[in-house]
Amino acid sequence: MAIEQLHQALEALGEDLAADRWSPHPTEAELASHVASGLQSVAGAFRDKDAGERAATQAVTEVIRAALRTVGPDVATPAVTDARWAAVVVRCAAALEPAHVADSEAGRLLAARLLNVCISAAAARQEEPRLRP
Repeated sequence: MAIEQLHQALEALGEDLAADRWSPHPTEAELASHVASGLQSVAGAFRDKDAGERAATQAVTEVIRAALRTVGPDVATPAVTDARWAAVVVRCAAALEPAHVADSEAGRLLAARLLNVCISAAAARQEEPRLRP
């Protein structure tokens, strides 16, 4: 999947989330939370904002792999989801794996969009009212 297609997929997910056409399953929200916090942690280790963004973009693949190991394979099972979210996240990791892509402006823009959707997806689950027992 080309970077432009990934931008479109992330934009569509963001729009679906904003319009309540997609409400992340707890496992999807957990994946989003792990990816967002991992990227923010890498970026936050640098005083220089640009250096932090570059480092986070270069770390996208490893952050996503670590998040998937933590969350487990259920994030992409039909019982949990249609797998669109997990598929887009994994494809972003694959697209940003080559160093020349991660170092590019297009790579940084994709990482930023991924981070924004992850933050929104993680926050959406936290905002849902909790059911009383």
